[in-house]
Parts: sequence; structure tokens; C-alpha cells
Amino acid sequence: MTNPSIVEDAEWRIRGTRAVAPLLLRQLPNEVPFGFVGRLAPTSTPIELYLEAFPISPGRALEILHGARAVARVELVRGGADDARAAELEAEQAGAEELGRQVARREQELWRVGIRWTASGSSAPRALEARVALESRLAALGFRAHVPRHEVGAALAPPDLTGPGARPLRFFHTLPTDGLAAFYPFVDETVLEPGGF
Repeated sequence: MTNPSIVEDAEWRIRGTRAVAPLLLRQLPNEVPFGFVGRLAPTSTPIELYLEAFPISPGRALEILHGARAVARVELVRGGADDARAAELEAEQAGAEELGRQVARREQELWRVGIRWTASGSSAPRALEARVALESRLAALGFRAHVPRHEVGAALAPPDLTGPGARPLRFFHTLPTDGLAAFYPFVDETVLEPGGF
């Protein structure tokens, strides 16, 4: 039996009295400034950022980084890439190698991170309008977004605390500790409270 308080379309859902429109990230930029979230979603905007973060064991993290370095090396040796792509592959190979050293020294960890933005509004058109504005702001920072068409329920489902559960394609990304920390929305210590935050 379906819940009559939930109405769903291919791209949005109504929960209670609000329409919500999720947005996933297809691709993340190479760099973003710390605190970028505050500029993307000011407090006056009905936007929610949802993260699920699961640590990857150091051994598995080193395997992933070794594989990324090996793939970049093979593509470079094979040739045929234009100068821009060759430079990108060289940077990827060097980055994977450096991150591998940091993981081995326990200076960084790798994380499986689920990222979902959700725009909301008093109606579906307002939620969709807020999502379009957010998508534009994300694109300006180098993010490539993805609307989870026909996967709204899976995108909005509560987390499975035992590990990464069933989620839409492109929900999870592999990030180092610094990449995960970049999603922290504040940029200075003024948010700290004496008894904890």
C-alpha cells in the first residue's frame, strides 16, 4: 500500500507540504575552496546538502590508488591523447601516487561519499526552479550535476548505517579526507561552541 502523503514524479517528490527535487553530482571538480557550500546554498535558499561517508580500509584504498595510477600510465604509454589530455593523465598519475604515499603514512584516508543536494519549495515548480538555480551555481564551480530521473525515491531514501546501500548511479564518489572536508560549510572557528558543535 502506498503512502497517500507522498506524491512522486520522475524528477521530484512531495513530502508533507513541501516539494523536493534532488540533484546528484555526475563529476566533481579537481579543486574547490573550503567553505564553498555556504556560497552555493545561502541560508535564505531552500537547499539541503546530504552526505553519507564510509571510510575505505587503508589496504583497499591503496589498491584503488594503484589501479588509478596504472590506468593513467597505460593510457599515456598507448599515446594518441592530445596535449591537454596527456597533461591530465600525467597529473592523475602523479596525484594518485602522492595520495597513495599520504594514505600509507596515515595522513589521508579514502572515503566512499554519497552526495545529494535537495532543493525544496512550496510547489513542484518552485522546487524545480530552485534546483535549476543550484545546478547553475554548481556548474560555475566545475561540478557536473545529474537529475536522478525515475530514481527520486532511491536518492531520498534514509541511509543504511551498515554501509553504502542501494542508491542511484552517481550517488557515491571516492574522496580523500581533504575532499570530504571541503563539504564542511563553514570557513572559520566562530562556529565552535564550548561544549561541542
